[in-house]
Amino acid sequence: MSTDGEPSLTLVVTAHHTRFLTEAMTSVAAQTSRAFDLVCCADSMGGPGVANELRRFLPYLPSRHTRVLAVAGGSAGRVRNAGFAAARTPWIAYLDGDDLLRPDAIDRLVQVIETGDADIVSTGMSRILADGRSLPLAPSLTYRPPRWIYATDPDTVGHPTFFNQLLAIRRDLWAAYPFVEDTNGEDIDFMLHQLLAGRFRKLPEPLYAYRDTAHSFSKQEFPGGDLCTRRYRRGYYADLFAARYRHEVAGNFADDPEPTP
Repeated sequence: MSTDGEPSLTLVVTAHHTRFLTEAMTSVAAQTSRAFDLVCCADSMGGPGVANELRRFLPYLPSRHTRVLAVAGGSAGRVRNAGFAAARTPWIAYLDGDDLLRPDAIDRLVQVIETGDADIVSTGMSRILADGRSLPLAPSLTYRPPRWIYATDPDTVGHPTFFNQLLAIRRDLWAAYPFVEDTNGEDIDFMLHQLLAGRFRKLPEPLYAYRDTAHSFSKQEFPGGDLCTRRYRRGYYADLFAARYRHEVAGNFADDPEPTP
């Protein structure tokens, strides 16, 4: 909750290159809410000029408190963790530097946060096509992951995961389990842990626009491969579910039957 007019939410923007960063920061500048802090994280191991591009927008941003950090990153998880650690509010949301927020995105998150009935909030999303058009992804609007998602890798059965954008989470949940920093797949891994830790609420509105490009930082290769794939093969997530599932988080999940491979 906000106290003495202080924001309850920090938006963390992470950027690894300047391509599309102007569009991302323009969407932050267009927010109808001022009830948020902003931490911008430039990956110093990414493309040149990212920190300077972020600073260029500082006079136009509606946030209460704004910081620009240069992070010795190299992975999405490492840069995101640095931004989360710098946040001073009880809630944190994040935006990748090539994606977009709808103008009322922060307003809607803050409205839900202040009801006090959630620890994790996710929204619907749109996909930005190559020609710049935004296409809402209808299954994302009300998506709750099925319980079987801990036992079966959704990639192997063609089941998408729509719970990671736009995401806001209580800072203490992140602190108990931060993003893994040495590989990709950290975002799905993060949510698979958090859905067993707190109350999940889905907003059926496409408040986040995801730019799916071949050059996305999330598609880079790491030694040893994708974190989630490795952990599914070892039965890590099935064991996690067996150890941590409890009645209080039952509402986080859907009862959809498992697809046939």
